Amino acid sequence: MSRRRKFKKKKRPPPTGIQRPGRYIGNEWNLADPPENPRLRVVLCYPDVYEIGMSHLGLQVLYQVLRDQPDVAVERVFAPWPDKEKELRESGQPLQTLENRKPINQCDLLCFTLPHELAYTNILNILDLAGIPLESKDRTQTAPDDTSSDRSHMPVILGGGIGVMNPLPIAPYMDALFFGEAESGLLDILNVLRESKDRNHRLCKLNELPGLYLPELHSGNSANEVTTTVTKQIVEKFDSAPRPDPQLVPYCRPVHERVVVETARGCPRACRFCQARVYYSPVRQRTPGTVKKIIKENLAQTGYEEVSLLSLNIADYPGIESLIVELMDDLNHRNISVSLPSLRPEKLTEGVIEQIRKVRKTGFTLAPEAGTDRLRKVIGKPYPREKLLESIAAIFSAGW
Repeated sequence: MSRRRKFKKKKRPPPTGIQRPGRYIGNEWNLADPPENPRLRVVLCYPDVYEIGMSHLGLQVLYQVLRDQPDVAVERVFAPWPDKEKELRESGQPLQTLENRKPINQCDLLCFTLPHELAYTNILNILDLAGIPLESKDRTQTAPDDTSSDRSHMPVILGGGIGVMNPLPIAPYMDALFFGEAESGLLDILNVLRESKDRNHRLCKLNELPGLYLPELHSGNSANEVTTTVTKQIVEKFDSAPRPDPQLVPYCRPVHERVVVETARGCPRACRFCQARVYYSPVRQRTPGTVKKIIKENLAQTGYEEVSLLSLNIADYPGIESLIVELMDDLNHRNISVSLPSLRPEKLTEGVIEQIRKVRKTGFTLAPEAGTDRLRKVIGKPYPREKLLESIAAIFSAGW
């Protein structure tokens, strides 16, 4: 009778090094060509990991605005994962950009996207890893060519995005906050930075621009304190608004691996709880011809196999069903699918469902928002429970 030998299962050693180095290598497809002698260095930062930041359309739009400036070197940085953060802290190296491997504390302008309040602590961690004093009042005021200080050149720290609607929690850590759509004011900010390398001069001049709020001048702690009204800035001609051209294609798989086309900004609804409706109003739309043109160009530039039509409420886009039909007629034979963001149940038709399933079944998101018809009416979502259930039934009957 043979005996079966028992093997002891060996424990795997703990992982060492960086688990996903693709987050930090840069050199992605469609990267901007760096200028030979840049006058300004601007770093864009999405305060989350690379996969999430590279899926954010706003970052790609601002990257396009900056890459069109011949004297501006545009670079990016994201929040490192704990394994990378540990390596940086143990080695004493500052956080560097993906493009040029230069410390981000040596740029002229560091732009933070503030997508939500939970990102605030990531911002503080990024500043700390970069060797930048956390609070604006502690940053040096000297010019970049003055090497007498260990921190001779501190960038202007600018925050923007929907997270600035209540600026007070993050205000002590920002030199300036931009209210509204940054595409409308970024070039004016660059012009101020071109005038002088002196930090004090830059901040005083930035305070004169519309849409900018400088906490140090409004905090009550400054002798130069002024009282002003900050007006939200918008892109008026949205059909010709900046957009990724070409769109950056990361090596490390992003959260959303697709071409994203913004069809509209703002929302005609008046949902009482919606922060985005207030921030992105008024309603502006791209024409169907422009939407189709962007899709065609970005697919050729990226090789993605999915297109997402983006807006706060895509179902309210005029002629959305006919647009999807036209897109699928063109994309179906190329095995490219179309996905839609959150839909109102009363706008989800069988025709839309049928078009979306032609290539592959992308996801549907239906938001009930509240548990009863009465509460939905109170918050500005007046659709009955029956309609929600009908929409769900239609999706399942179509094969989902």
